[in-house]
Amino acid sequence: MKKTAIILASGKGRRLNLGYNKVFARLAGKSILAYSIEAFEKNKNIDEIIIVSAKENLAEIKKLIKKNKYSKINKVIPGGARRQDSSYNGVMSLDNPDSKDIVLIHDGARPFLRKKIINESILNTIKYGASVTGLISKNDIKEIDKKNFIKQTLNREQIFITQTPQAFRVDLIQKAHIHARKKKIQTNDEASLLEIIEIKTKIVLGDEYNIKITTPFDLQFAKYYVKNFRYNS
Repeated sequence: MKKTAIILASGKGRRLNLGYNKVFARLAGKSILAYSIEAFEKNKNIDEIIIVSAKENLAEIKKLIKKNKYSKINKVIPGGARRQDSSYNGVMSLDNPDSKDIVLIHDGARPFLRKKIINESILNTIKYGASVTGLISKNDIKEIDKKNFIKQTLNREQIFITQTPQAFRVDLIQKAHIHARKKKIQTNDEASLLEIIEIKTKIVLGDEYNIKITTPFDLQFAKYYVKNFRYNS
């Protein structure tokens, strides 16, 4: 059973207004993407890594790989116009996969992924076929109408804030992607693709440090965290 990590690194990071792909922003002298790669590179349960990136960043990523001598990266391939397209490209690029092989799809802009979460994702995917990292909401969640009036309060014990990795048996995620492409369905994450074909996905408890760096606040928090605390994946 092969376990492949697919790192999605095609985002433009427009909300950060950096003028370049946010995965190249530096945290204590190392790029965000390097942290994400190393979480899988150092994990003995991961066999290979595929990086999906915008075409204009492929050369820079290859330089990063060479400089750091990452040994598990099998491919660096171009992404698509949307996250779903990039995910599709990564999943469909697997070489002769067995149906029981597992892929873990991770946001390149989540640099603080811990070993425990990767291992729990693998174990739950072996058992259930699909798993998604998530957190129980600490806040009340309100459903609103189109005029921003509250319709109802949702049960926060049944609300999960999803993170990545999202892990799947290869045959299931490929089937879900192919179905979505055929029906021209767009979703925000891979778990939603499995919902459409009525495959249940197990939640794996994540942690609050597994943030996705999206806004200037996120980037400042990440810099503060790396500088003032001992980050240990």
